[in-house]
Amino acid sequence: MPKYVIERGLPGAGQLSGDELQAISQKSVEVLDAMAGRAQWLETFVTGDKLYCVYIADDEATVREQADESASGSKYFAEFLRASTGCIGTPDPIDPLVLGPADGAAPILVIGNSGDPATPYDWSVALADSLSSAVLYTVEAEGHTAFLTIDCVEPVVTKYLIELEMPDADESCSDNSTADFFPPPGESDAGLIIALFDCLRENGADVPEITTADVLADPTGETIFGELDVTDPAFTAAALQCQDIIEQL
Repeated sequence: MPKYVIERGLPGAGQLSGDELQAISQKSVEVLDAMAGRAQWLETFVTGDKLYCVYIADDEATVREQADESASGSKYFAEFLRASTGCIGTPDPIDPLVLGPADGAAPILVIGNSGDPATPYDWSVALADSLSSAVLYTVEAEGHTAFLTIDCVEPVVTKYLIELEMPDADESCSDNSTADFFPPPGESDAGLIIALFDCLRENGADVPEITTADVLADPTGETIFGELDVTDPAFTAAALQCQDIIEQL
């Protein structure tokens, strides 16, 4: 089935707890159950004021039906739970997609936002690498898009658009100079959880193999950790061998 990304505006979404987000999505879950497999939720990305929900569904009409049914059952969030499906109806994508190198083009500025849930930073890196005249400008911030929303980006893009002046290669800026937007591999919260499960499994515990997508889809950890049998002696023994990771969580 086709895959759809649905943008749902929800002011303050990034400040909500896992329990609050779960309560808001409860009606959506009930609607999906009633649709008998015509649509299926895959994962959700939460930003400051939006939710990006990834579904597979039979067609566009099914996506809209799910959004309308979910919204109609909410007393307070109906307006926000209706989907923004602005890309539906656009021409089919070129397959395979042809990228670069655009030889002979004027200098091309590529902006990559490290915390963009809609256009991941890795895509910006790949795009810049594919274009012979491109320079990647990294923005260490959360949210979708950067120009006119993040102060440190505006002068860079303005100089490019008006004077065709490019930033230096590997130059970057941040909307929070004290934040660590690029923790070393395995040291983010998701990375530590995955490392813990790997450690437990390597030391004899009967635990599943999980991915970053599994962690992001379960922000409270209720499902991932709820399935662990902490009374199993093998689990206890393995946990003792993984104390260094547990202490970091």
